[in-house]
Amino acid sequence: MKLCSTLMICFLFFPLSLFAQNAPADETTPSSVWNAGQIVQGSLGGMEFAYIPSGMFLVGSPEDEFGRDADEDGQHQVAVAAFFLQTTEVTRGQWNAVMGNVYEGEAGEMELPVSSVSLEEALQYIDHLNEMDGTRQYRLPTEIEWEYACRAGTDTRFFNTDNEEMLAPIAWYAPNSENRLHRVGQTTPNAWGLYDMHGNVWEWCNSPYLGSHNDFLADQEKILGEIEDTLSTDNEITSEEIERVVLEKLYEQSDLFVFRGGCYKSLPAALRCANRGASEKWFRGRAHGFRIAWTVPEEMKQHSTIAEAHVAND
Repeated sequence: MKLCSTLMICFLFFPLSLFAQNAPADETTPSSVWNAGQIVQGSLGGMEFAYIPSGMFLVGSPEDEFGRDADEDGQHQVAVAAFFLQTTEVTRGQWNAVMGNVYEGEAGEMELPVSSVSLEEALQYIDHLNEMDGTRQYRLPTEIEWEYACRAGTDTRFFNTDNEEMLAPIAWYAPNSENRLHRVGQTTPNAWGLYDMHGNVWEWCNSPYLGSHNDFLADQEKILGEIEDTLSTDNEITSEEIERVVLEKLYEQSDLFVFRGGCYKSLPAALRCANRGASEKWFRGRAHGFRIAWTVPEEMKQHSTIAEAHVAND
């Protein structure tokens, strides 16, 4: 099989247990003994991260899903490597701790998610947090990681249901938000311990928007085809380097970046796991925020089998 049809942007560890254990764990423990949803503390007070296990899932939506948009076309299997994702959206208090006292208010208000944040500003926050931490390399999740984590092993419109009438316990959205932000972590989390994946604020992802998933696959395969000669003659190149080269070229092709999840002003269709929004990286939407991720450290990988997988639409 040709290289361009077997390589992909996501590289995985084989799936682990899907049963959440919320006791904090030692992040130096090999990933083979971690459970989905297991918690590790972040660099700032109140910041927690859930372990998201490796696995495969169907990104996008089926053609008969109610409320779907055309840019969800091209539903296909994707392999995702294990990573950590913040259990809540970044709060005002966490923003102040890194960027200075931008937000003022009572203690409860510091637990509101940051909003009116551009992608550029979110990345600046992460750069400063990484300088403060000095050990982990925090980042934004990709949109593939975001949808995989949101679904937490399900394939329904929302992470708990296909039924819009069951959204209230898990989301702040137009029917129940009173047209305002709410403190993070007040809704029912998904199976992997993630709160507010539906509603409250839109969440920026570090992924260029290239149209539908079909368009993305076509662009990815074209780039892999263009660099195939280089890859086939360079025996030293790693999967991470391939990923970096492909992503750099994809970033060059788009001025738009993805955000996910819907917000407190959204109707149900916008909250769906597969729904996608996009805007320029400087755009500061009133209901745009983010949550951060970090990659599984090398010391956790040492006892896990790494496999290169491919995006299959055969």
